Amino acid sequence: MNRRTVSARLIVASIAGLSVGSIAAAQSGAPAAVVDIAFDQAAVWSGVHRYRVMVQPKDSAQRDGGTWIVSQQSERQRGRAVVRRAITYRSAQGMQRDTILFDRQTLAPIWQHWDLGSARLSVQFDGRRVSGTVTPRDSAARTMAHQLDTPVFIGAYGELVVQALPLATGYHIILPFYQYETGTSEQDTVQVERSEQVRSASGPRAAWVATFRDPYLIVTYWIDRQNRQLLRWESTQRRTGAVFRMVPIADAP
Repeated sequence: MNRRTVSARLIVASIAGLSVGSIAAAQSGAPAAVVDIAFDQAAVWSGVHRYRVMVQPKDSAQRDGGTWIVSQQSERQRGRAVVRRAITYRSAQGMQRDTILFDRQTLAPIWQHWDLGSARLSVQFDGRRVSGTVTPRDSAARTMAHQLDTPVFIGAYGELVVQALPLATGYHIILPFYQYETGTSEQDTVQVERSEQVRSASGPRAAWVATFRDPYLIVTYWIDRQNRQLLRWESTQRRTGAVFRMVPIADAP
Protein backbone atom coordinates (compact mmCIF):
# COMPACT_ATOMS: atom_id res chain seq x y z
CA MET A 1 0.00 0.00 0.00
CA ASN A 2 1.23 3.47 -0.80
CA ARG A 3 2.33 5.63 2.09
CA ARG A 4 0.47 8.48 3.74
CA THR A 5 0.39 11.71 1.80
CA VAL A 6 0.27 15.40 2.37
CA SER A 7 -1.99 16.66 -0.39
CA ALA A 8 1.10 17.32 -2.47
CA ARG A 9 2.25 13.74 -1.84
CA LEU A 10 -1.04 12.60 -3.38
CA ILE A 11 0.17 14.04 -6.68
CA VAL A 12 3.74 12.84 -6.25
CA ALA A 13 2.66 9.25 -5.64
CA SER A 14 -0.26 9.49 -8.13
CA ILE A 15 -2.75 8.21 -5.60
CA ALA A 16 -6.07 9.53 -4.33
CA GLY A 17 -9.38 8.25 -2.97
CA LEU A 18 -12.85 7.55 -4.27
CA SER A 19 -15.96 8.01 -2.15
CA VAL A 20 -18.15 4.93 -2.03
CA GLY A 21 -21.21 6.91 -1.02
CA SER A 22 -22.48 9.22 1.68
CA ILE A 23 -21.30 7.50 4.84
CA ALA A 24 -22.02 8.97 8.28
CA ALA A 25 -19.26 9.39 10.82
CA ALA A 26 -18.68 6.30 12.92
CA GLN A 27 -18.09 8.14 16.18
CA SER A 28 -20.91 8.87 18.62
CA GLY A 29 -19.29 12.14 19.77
CA ALA A 30 -16.76 14.71 18.62
CA PRO A 31 -13.37 13.23 17.67
CA ALA A 32 -10.50 13.81 20.08
CA ALA A 33 -8.41 16.90 19.33
CA VAL A 34 -5.07 16.04 17.77
CA VAL A 35 -3.27 19.03 19.33
CA ASP A 36 -4.25 21.76 21.79
CA ILE A 37 -4.43 24.61 19.27
CA ALA A 38 -7.16 27.12 18.46
CA PHE A 39 -7.10 26.81 14.69
CA ASP A 40 -7.85 29.92 12.63
CA GLN A 41 -11.34 29.29 11.29
CA ALA A 42 -10.80 31.82 8.50
CA ALA A 43 -8.62 29.17 6.85
CA VAL A 44 -11.48 26.65 6.72
CA TRP A 45 -12.95 27.79 3.43
CA SER A 46 -15.96 26.53 1.47
CA GLY A 47 -16.18 26.33 -2.32
CA VAL A 48 -13.99 24.94 -5.09
CA HIS A 49 -10.27 25.53 -5.70
CA ARG A 50 -8.60 24.49 -8.95
CA TYR A 51 -4.87 23.99 -9.52
CA ARG A 52 -2.63 23.15 -12.45
CA VAL A 53 -0.01 20.57 -11.49
CA MET A 54 3.40 21.38 -12.97
CA VAL A 55 6.02 18.63 -12.73
CA GLN A 56 9.75 19.27 -12.99
CA PRO A 57 12.01 16.22 -12.69
CA LYS A 58 15.53 16.97 -11.54
CA ASP A 59 17.67 18.28 -14.45
CA SER A 60 14.66 18.29 -16.80
CA ALA A 61 12.19 20.82 -18.16
CA GLN A 62 8.91 21.52 -16.41
CA ARG A 63 5.84 19.79 -17.87
CA ASP A 64 2.09 19.72 -17.35
CA GLY A 65 1.08 17.12 -14.76
CA GLY A 66 -2.70 17.55 -14.89
CA THR A 67 -5.27 19.32 -12.72
CA TRP A 68 -6.01 19.06 -9.01
CA ILE A 69 -9.48 20.20 -7.95
CA VAL A 70 -10.64 20.31 -4.35
CA SER A 71 -14.17 21.14 -3.21
CA GLN A 72 -14.98 21.73 0.43
CA GLN A 73 -18.20 22.37 2.32
CA SER A 74 -19.05 22.84 5.99
CA GLU A 75 -22.09 20.99 7.35
CA ARG A 76 -23.49 19.68 10.61
CA GLN A 77 -23.58 16.04 11.63
CA ARG A 78 -24.83 14.77 14.97
CA GLY A 79 -24.88 18.27 16.36
CA ARG A 80 -21.34 19.31 15.46
CA ALA A 81 -19.69 21.25 12.65
CA VAL A 82 -17.76 19.12 10.18
CA VAL A 83 -16.14 19.68 6.80
CA ARG A 84 -16.55 17.40 3.79
CA ARG A 85 -13.69 17.58 1.27
CA ALA A 86 -13.57 15.97 -2.18
CA ILE A 87 -10.43 15.89 -4.31
CA THR A 88 -10.31 15.11 -8.03
CA TYR A 89 -6.99 14.64 -9.79
CA ARG A 90 -6.96 14.40 -13.59
CA SER A 91 -3.81 13.54 -15.53
CA ALA A 92 -2.77 11.69 -18.67
CA GLN A 93 -3.02 8.49 -16.61
CA GLY A 94 -6.70 9.02 -15.78
CA MET A 95 -8.90 10.47 -13.03
CA GLN A 96 -8.68 9.79 -9.30
CA ARG A 97 -10.73 10.99 -6.32
CA ASP A 98 -10.54 11.26 -2.54
CA THR A 99 -13.30 12.04 -0.04
CA ILE A 100 -12.70 13.03 3.59
CA LEU A 101 -14.76 14.18 6.57
CA PHE A 102 -13.09 16.06 9.44
CA ASP A 103 -14.09 18.13 12.47
CA ARG A 104 -14.21 21.87 11.70
CA GLN A 105 -12.95 23.16 15.04
CA THR A 106 -10.14 20.68 15.77
CA LEU A 107 -9.43 19.50 12.17
CA ALA A 108 -9.38 15.93 13.53
CA PRO A 109 -10.21 13.34 10.83
CA ILE A 110 -13.41 11.32 11.02
CA TRP A 111 -13.30 9.16 7.90
CA GLN A 112 -11.61 8.85 4.52
CA HIS A 113 -12.40 6.84 1.39
CA TRP A 114 -9.51 6.26 -0.94
CA ASP A 115 -9.03 4.48 -4.30
CA LEU A 116 -5.40 3.44 -4.79
CA GLY A 117 -6.01 1.99 -8.23
CA SER A 118 -5.10 -1.53 -7.15
CA ALA A 119 -7.27 -1.33 -4.00
CA ARG A 120 -9.90 0.73 -2.22
CA LEU A 121 -9.36 1.91 1.33
CA SER A 122 -12.11 3.01 3.74
CA VAL A 123 -10.81 4.30 7.07
CA GLN A 124 -12.47 5.55 10.26
CA PHE A 125 -10.57 7.63 12.83
CA ASP A 126 -11.62 7.62 16.49
CA GLY A 127 -9.01 9.33 18.64
CA ARG A 128 -6.00 7.02 18.78
CA ARG A 129 -7.86 4.18 17.06
CA VAL A 130 -7.77 3.75 13.28
CA SER A 131 -9.87 1.04 11.65
CA GLY A 132 -11.32 0.17 8.28
CA THR A 133 -11.18 -2.11 5.27
CA VAL A 134 -8.83 -2.61 2.35
CA THR A 135 -10.42 -4.06 -0.77
CA PRO A 136 -7.98 -5.15 -3.50
CA ARG A 137 -9.45 -4.88 -6.97
CA ASP A 138 -9.06 -8.61 -7.59
CA SER A 139 -9.82 -10.13 -4.16
CA ALA A 140 -11.96 -9.90 -1.06
CA ALA A 141 -11.87 -7.09 1.50
CA ARG A 142 -9.76 -7.41 4.64
CA THR A 143 -10.03 -5.44 7.83
CA MET A 144 -7.42 -3.20 9.42
CA ALA A 145 -7.15 -1.86 12.99
CA HIS A 146 -4.38 0.15 14.65
CA GLN A 147 -4.05 1.66 18.10
CA LEU A 148 -1.77 4.70 17.88
CA ASP A 149 0.19 6.49 20.57
CA THR A 150 -1.59 9.77 19.76
CA PRO A 151 -4.48 11.10 17.65
CA VAL A 152 -3.35 12.13 14.16
CA PHE A 153 -4.07 14.35 11.20
CA ILE A 154 -4.11 12.91 7.68
CA GLY A 155 -2.32 14.21 4.64
CA ALA A 156 -5.41 14.57 2.42
CA TYR A 157 -5.97 18.02 3.96
CA GLY A 158 -2.47 18.64 5.28
CA GLU A 159 -2.18 22.03 3.60
CA LEU A 160 -5.33 23.21 5.40
CA VAL A 161 -3.85 22.22 8.77
CA VAL A 162 -0.83 24.41 7.99
CA GLN A 163 -3.01 27.31 6.80
CA ALA A 164 -5.02 27.26 10.04
CA LEU A 165 -2.06 27.23 12.45
CA PRO A 166 -1.27 30.43 14.43
CA LEU A 167 1.44 31.42 11.95
CA ALA A 168 3.97 34.09 12.89
CA THR A 169 7.62 34.91 12.22
CA GLY A 170 9.72 31.98 13.43
CA TYR A 171 6.70 29.78 14.24
CA HIS A 172 7.66 26.10 14.58
CA ILE A 173 5.66 23.02 15.52
CA ILE A 174 5.84 19.22 15.23
CA LEU A 175 2.55 17.54 14.29
CA PRO A 176 1.47 13.86 14.21
CA PHE A 177 0.24 12.52 10.86
CA TYR A 178 -0.99 9.03 10.06
CA GLN A 179 1.40 6.75 8.19
CA TYR A 180 -0.69 4.34 6.13
CA GLU A 181 2.07 1.86 5.25
CA THR A 182 3.03 1.13 8.84
CA GLY A 183 -0.22 1.93 10.64
CA THR A 184 1.63 4.33 12.95
CA SER A 185 1.89 8.06 13.65
CA GLU A 186 4.61 10.12 12.00
CA GLN A 187 6.09 13.32 13.47
CA ASP A 188 6.29 16.05 10.82
CA THR A 189 7.64 19.59 11.13
CA VAL A 190 6.04 22.91 10.17
CA GLN A 191 8.20 26.06 10.12
CA VAL A 192 7.43 29.64 9.07
CA GLU A 193 10.53 30.60 7.10
CA ARG A 194 9.77 34.23 6.20
CA SER A 195 7.18 36.68 4.88
CA GLU A 196 7.27 37.93 1.30
CA GLN A 197 5.17 39.48 -1.48
CA VAL A 198 3.54 37.01 -3.88
CA ARG A 199 1.90 37.74 -7.22
CA SER A 200 -1.68 36.53 -7.56
CA ALA A 201 -4.62 37.00 -9.91
CA SER A 202 -5.88 39.78 -7.61
CA GLY A 203 -2.50 41.53 -7.38
CA PRO A 204 0.47 41.29 -4.99
CA ARG A 205 -0.24 39.75 -1.61
CA ALA A 206 1.76 39.58 1.62
CA ALA A 207 2.31 35.90 2.40
CA TRP A 208 3.79 33.65 5.05
CA VAL A 209 6.24 31.17 3.52
CA ALA A 210 5.88 27.98 5.55
CA THR A 211 7.55 24.60 5.06
CA PHE A 212 6.21 21.16 5.90
CA ARG A 213 8.86 18.44 6.23
CA ASP A 214 8.29 14.70 6.45
CA PRO A 215 10.58 11.75 5.63
CA TYR A 216 9.65 11.85 1.93
CA LEU A 217 8.90 15.46 0.97
CA ILE A 218 9.64 19.08 1.69
CA VAL A 219 6.52 21.11 0.93
CA THR A 220 6.53 24.92 0.75
CA TYR A 221 3.31 26.90 1.13
CA TRP A 222 2.73 30.60 0.37
CA ILE A 223 -0.20 31.57 2.64
CA ASP A 224 -1.98 34.94 2.48
CA ARG A 225 -1.31 36.70 5.77
CA GLN A 226 -4.69 38.45 5.74
CA ASN A 227 -7.21 35.76 4.77
CA ARG A 228 -5.14 32.54 5.02
CA GLN A 229 -5.75 31.71 1.36
CA LEU A 230 -3.24 29.31 -0.15
CA LEU A 231 -1.60 31.38 -2.90
CA ARG A 232 0.93 28.83 -4.14
CA TRP A 233 2.58 25.61 -3.06
CA GLU A 234 5.22 23.22 -4.24
CA SER A 235 6.67 19.93 -3.09
CA THR A 236 10.15 18.47 -3.55
CA GLN A 237 10.81 14.75 -3.34
CA ARG A 238 13.76 14.16 -1.04
CA ARG A 239 14.90 11.03 -2.90
CA THR A 240 14.70 12.22 -6.53
CA GLY A 241 14.74 16.01 -6.29
CA ALA A 242 11.64 16.23 -8.51
CA VAL A 243 9.48 19.31 -7.89
CA PHE A 244 5.67 19.37 -8.10
CA ARG A 245 4.12 22.87 -8.29
CA MET A 246 0.44 23.48 -7.56
CA VAL A 247 -0.51 26.70 -9.37
CA PRO A 248 -4.02 28.19 -9.04
CA ILE A 249 -5.73 27.87 -12.43
CA ALA A 250 -6.13 31.64 -12.75
CA ASP A 251 -2.34 32.02 -12.40
CA ALA A 252 -1.26 28.95 -14.36
CA PRO A 253 0.86 29.39 -17.51
